[in-house]
Amino acid sequence: MRLDRLADLRKKLGLTQEEFAEELGFSRSSYGMLERGERQMSYEALVKTADYHGVSLDYIFERTDNPLHLESLSPDELEYVVRSLELYKSVKKKFM
Repeated sequence: MRLDRLADLRKKLGLTQEEFAEELGFSRSSYGMLERGERQMSYEALVKTADYHGVSLDYIFERTDNPLHLESLSPDELEYVVRSLELYKSVKKKFM
C-alpha cells in the first residue's frame, strides 16, 4: 500500500526523505520504500510518525481527509478549539 500522505506530510515540513528518515530512525532507502509502498511500517513507527505530525493514523491511511488529531493538542489549544466551535455554532444558529 502506497502511503502518499507520508510524502505529503514530510514535504509540508520541507524535509528530504533522508532528513525525515533520520528523525524516525530509518535509513533513507528504507524510508523511501515506505513512501512507495514497497515496505510496511511497524505499528510503533506508524504511531511515531502520526505523533510527530500531530495527525491520526486514519489520516495517514487516507481513511479521512481531516488531519486534526485532538489528542495531539495541548489543553489550552483544545479549549480554544472547543470555544471556537461553540462560537461558530452560535453564529450559525442565528443565521439559519
